[in-house]
Amino acid sequence: MPKLQGFQRLCPNVRLHLVYAVPGVSLEGADIVIQAHKGVVDIPANQVTVRLMHGITYPACSRGYFEKAKKSVDFATIDSGELLHDETMEVWTQWMRAAGRITFSPDRGPIYQDFNLLAAAIFAGQGIAQCPVALFEREIQSGSLILLSGRPANEDKSYWMTLRRPDKPACRQFGDWATSLTDLGA
Repeated sequence: MPKLQGFQRLCPNVRLHLVYAVPGVSLEGADIVIQAHKGVVDIPANQVTVRLMHGITYPACSRGYFEKAKKSVDFATIDSGELLHDETMEVWTQWMRAAGRITFSPDRGPIYQDFNLLAAAIFAGQGIAQCPVALFEREIQSGSLILLSGRPANEDKSYWMTLRRPDKPACRQFGDWATSLTDLGA
């Protein structure tokens, strides 16, 4: 989203209509769909799908939460921190197992149905979440988001863009622009 103005400057005659994918909202009429998936996306032959970026996550929290909780939370083990969950507790469960924390259960902390709600909770200093580093590069570089471990999760998750109407010039322009932003390319 922060880079979207670059496309608008490059292609001022293309009008974007951004729709947030929520249950009950059809994306059938959309020319372009960007979604996170595990594995490879299977799409019809008349469409084009491009992997935009990985979806690897790492445990992270806001600087505010870190400063407030550093006396009470063991950030090396993340045992006593308030965990924040994106849709399910599964990613934290997988991460804990990979960290050798088999007896630890991440069954505490709120579950957010919506990633934007989770992101708001992270930056409001409410806890520790599995954060997709590709989406939070600026926040990590600025120090407002602190990565707490080098152990990843969601290693098989990626963000994919599907051009449902690659024959439309505007669709092709957006696809070319979006793939130019990533080192994964078209």
